[in-house]
Amino acid sequence: MEKEQTESLRRKTWKREVATAMLVVLGVAVFNGMDDMVSLIVWPIMTFAAAAFGLDSVAKQFGGK
Repeated sequence: MEKEQTESLRRKTWKREVATAMLVVLGVAVFNGMDDMVSLIVWPIMTFAAAAFGLDSVAKQFGGK
């Protein structure tokens, strides 16, 4: 059991945590009224977040690890 947890931690990619941090940065930019910055960073951040959260759940549904 302990060996499985250790291997699981070693294989962690941190993609969901990075996506969450990027969404927080986007939220701060929107809140502070940085319209030019938001229009520049919204699509890359949303694409990365969708891939990090959405594709991971699809992979798990179809038998991916």
